[in-house]
Amino acid sequence: MIRLRPSSLGLLALTLTSLSCKKTPPSTLDLSAMTHGAGVFFAVGASIREENSRALVLRSPDGVSWNEVALAAPGSLVMLAPGGPGLVAVGSTRLPLDPAGAGGTSGAAGSGNPAGQAGASGQAGAGGQAGASGQAGAGGTGGQAGAAGQATGGGAGAAGASAGAGGEAASGASGQAGAGEAGSGASGQAGAAGDPGSTPMNTGEDFPQEARGLVMVSTDGLQWQTASNPPPEPLRDVAALDAAMVAISRQRIYRSSDGNVWLEQPVGAATDERWTQVEAGNGRFVVLGKRPAVSTDGRTWQPVTTIPEGELRGLRFSEDAFYAAGKVGGFFGGVGEDGCVLLRSVDGVQWAPVQGAAPGCAIDVASNGSQALVLTSQGVHEASSFRGPWSLRSTLEDETPLRLEYAGRWVLATRDGLWGSPDGRAWRRTYTP
Repeated sequence: MIRLRPSSLGLLALTLTSLSCKKTPPSTLDLSAMTHGAGVFFAVGASIREENSRALVLRSPDGVSWNEVALAAPGSLVMLAPGGPGLVAVGSTRLPLDPAGAGGTSGAAGSGNPAGQAGASGQAGAGGQAGASGQAGAGGTGGQAGAAGQATGGGAGAAGASAGAGGEAASGASGQAGAGEAGSGASGQAGAAGDPGSTPMNTGEDFPQEARGLVMVSTDGLQWQTASNPPPEPLRDVAALDAAMVAISRQRIYRSSDGNVWLEQPVGAATDERWTQVEAGNGRFVVLGKRPAVSTDGRTWQPVTTIPEGELRGLRFSEDAFYAAGKVGGFFGGVGEDGCVLLRSVDGVQWAPVQGAAPGCAIDVASNGSQALVLTSQGVHEASSFRGPWSLRSTLEDETPLRLEYAGRWVLATRDGLWGSPDGRAWRRTYTP
């Protein structure tokens, strides 16, 4: 029998007290966008605690009462749009890279690769898991990693190699490659995604990290799943038209028909593009950037030459037309102060400035049919239509404005909160983390 002496009891009590008093660091909210779809308002962003971020979705049926939807995906969401599967949200995630492949994720086995090395097309899902379910064929001729990050492959007669969450590699015809080195021999090696056969360098105790695309889909806005085959790079925006969805990264455009599998669409020289926003309406997609483009199906893109290179943003489809706001210098005669202009287009190809002075460089625009609002760094401006004249109705102090929406009432998203208004003039904060 072991007896605790008083000093030991005191030490034990002190230890338990210390443990029980340890506080969890508070999380901070970092919103990126807000939209309305399927009769519900949604706001997306990230919940950040210390150096870790988790994808965040807020949901509200009325724009007043907001509830957080529980998500397990690490990373950050930047935009959400109604789409073919219901709702699709895009952003980025950071997954640790280890010598066995991205966080235990195996890419598609390269065709004709007898060693069964990982190919370039495998994509990471949430929490470092692989995307589309499937197994690599013998001889490394095809297939992708399964949901648990497993991939069987390797040379003839190989029983398979698995890139899991931990453990050490086993040499020979079969084995497992976890956080340690990849299995050698007939089972092949799992290289970094996008670099067949390569192994990212481990510079210390922590593995290096690489930003990747994050796509989440939902049929009801309550239950969300990570896409099985998202784009391999961080995404900036997404839009949906019928059963087609288009997402953009900084240099590429991707299309999907189900929200799970995304394919890159060729649009000029990727190194020359700088995509910033995408919007859908009137049976077509419009993307803004260094070289704006338009498409009716998300596959074939036509360059837009009536918009100059500039700092355009606030791309919205409203009142049966596209609107874009920003600064384009003297291309349109310097409409508005400091070259700021509000542009309008019905087809996304031919653009012209809206007559009337723009109320500064707009961040976003929205309309309910009888009332138009423009969001600038100063605050919320109101007019009866996008032609103005504009009146500053509300100022934003110490807030970073993001987006406006109307669906029965006005909702405004800022970087760290949400606001509501019945008339677009008097605003009340409705959500604070």
